[in-house]
Amino acid sequence: MNIKNSFEIDCPIARAWALLTDIPAVAPCMPGVEITEVRSDGVILLVGRVKLGPVQLEMQGEAQLLDADSSTHTAKLAGKARDRKGRGSAVSTIVFSLHERDVDRTLVEVDSEVDLAGSIAQYGRGSGLVQIAASQIVAQFAANLQALIARDQAAPPLAPARPISGFSLVARSMWLRILQLFTRAGANDRG
Repeated sequence: MNIKNSFEIDCPIARAWALLTDIPAVAPCMPGVEITEVRSDGVILLVGRVKLGPVQLEMQGEAQLLDADSSTHTAKLAGKARDRKGRGSAVSTIVFSLHERDVDRTLVEVDSEVDLAGSIAQYGRGSGLVQIAASQIVAQFAANLQALIARDQAAPPLAPARPISGFSLVARSMWLRILQLFTRAGANDRG
């Protein structure tokens, strides 16, 4: 499954590149992810929690930054993980590229190829839960990264993030739409 996202941050491209290629420093910005070990070969061991609809997944795996090209500001992050309860696995390749918007603003484009196996592969099929959850994760990551940049620290002191719930995202969107309809209907009755 291919998932494309992008976000902008208030940061010069050189600084954004330095941050985004320092995976241990920016990992706390990723919701639900906790680094358990950074090996000398560059492999990062981690635990990640995500909720897809009614299913809470706790994935244990590894990630490694590959093919980082500072001249084009493009890098590849490869990862693989297995659900701790044996419900399946995920293999991903994430390519991110940075583009200067202006002197103090950078666009980050994220192109992810995600392969799910086992019963977890069925949770997002047809319903788009995986893509919804991925978009929400990227949005939270971008907000946390922007906060890190604003604090001008090496890593944000973030509390462990709650897992993303694709179901709650859809339910909240529907609730907001219903509220909008009632607000409009009330305004039409008064006018």
